[in-house]
Amino acid sequence: MQATRLFRGVSALTAVIILYAFIFDDPASLIVSVAMSGFLLSRVYLHIRGLGALASSVTLERETSAKLVRQGSPVYVTSTIGADIPPDMTVVAEDLLPPGAILAGRSARAGLVSGETVISYVMKIMMYGKVRPSGISLSTSGRWFDDEIFLKLSVFREPEYSAMSTSPFAGGKSMAGDNEIDLHTPLQGTGVISFRKFIIGDAARHIDWKVSAKYGELYIRNYSSKMGLPILVVIDLPDMDQNCDTEALAVLARHVMGVVTSESLSPGSSVLIVSGGNVVDFRPLGPESGVRSMLAGNVVASSRSGHLYHNQSYADLMRNRVNIRENSYFRNSPLSEVWDGMLVSHMPLRFESDIRRVYYSIENSEVEVFSLLEGDISHLRIIAEYTARRNLILKLKIPSGVYNERVRHKTLQIIHDSVEVLQ
Repeated sequence: MQATRLFRGVSALTAVIILYAFIFDDPASLIVSVAMSGFLLSRVYLHIRGLGALASSVTLERETSAKLVRQGSPVYVTSTIGADIPPDMTVVAEDLLPPGAILAGRSARAGLVSGETVISYVMKIMMYGKVRPSGISLSTSGRWFDDEIFLKLSVFREPEYSAMSTSPFAGGKSMAGDNEIDLHTPLQGTGVISFRKFIIGDAARHIDWKVSAKYGELYIRNYSSKMGLPILVVIDLPDMDQNCDTEALAVLARHVMGVVTSESLSPGSSVLIVSGGNVVDFRPLGPESGVRSMLAGNVVASSRSGHLYHNQSYADLMRNRVNIRENSYFRNSPLSEVWDGMLVSHMPLRFESDIRRVYYSIENSEVEVFSLLEGDISHLRIIAEYTARRNLILKLKIPSGVYNERVRHKTLQIIHDSVEVLQ
């Protein structure tokens, strides 16, 4: 409880009147000072009683986009706070994040009004394990006192989040209680590599009913077996504003058409067409999809409306933050504070958000990237990172006409399993 300037001023005036009454033996001044002291004590009592009434009237209901999440993935939270605000009091509420979580979008603070107030924000849980929100804080300001109270009862710390590590637990138990393994295998197996939300069209036999019952949503098991799984074909079109090797592009187009027209292609395969940091098209590879006719003669240089220019994904920035924090020289430096401030306000680029939606809507065994690897390759690093996070195989396909020492060094900047030089 912190007294305002008004309360401190009245208290100082009361002290002066009391001193005057004792020095000059003035009964009238003594009566006035006693009355003012009683008034101040009554303000303290009324403030404490108002805080108690406010705390007892608070209700909280949180709605989240997911309770079973992968470490570092965004969680959208909507908190509805109900309260009866005492007269002459202004209240600002803050929804306290779970330990190890950071704010990734909007604000978790809002001014309260009598009735219900809605706070919507985005957070990312950067640690793994089971965590709960830390409660809510209420910052009050009035004519006489400013105060802050924390509500951390169990009703204000729901729901519980289970954050799985970005790398599956090798041979251990996941937060959902099921086995997770670290590697895919070409053999038929029942090991669970991860979980994801149910999408219309998923096989019902892959639903994990225990996890679904725990979190109130349908979740699908992603198995370690690669047998019969489809692939994602990524076509990286070169920039039409840059000179590209037309012969190498023709070789690339021929091999792309060979893949998408192959009879051995597993059902459910899909194609993603990008041009730098621009998603051109994404659709399944089926007889009725029209992809084959659309690609015929159209694997050409494309205009780019946006460029990434050596952009780093949010996960890369977080890894750099850990490196700074672990360095004792930078731990408490202004550089560390600037880095934290940047991360709080950092939002994924549209390209990164589009790639995330693509990857979490497919169930593939591997990703084949066809590219000339010309110019900036930040977009390919983002694709490779999401491929690695899903623990999929990434194969780079590069025409021999452009494969040289410079391109070979570029491949080292991308997480990949193999490089095939196309003839």
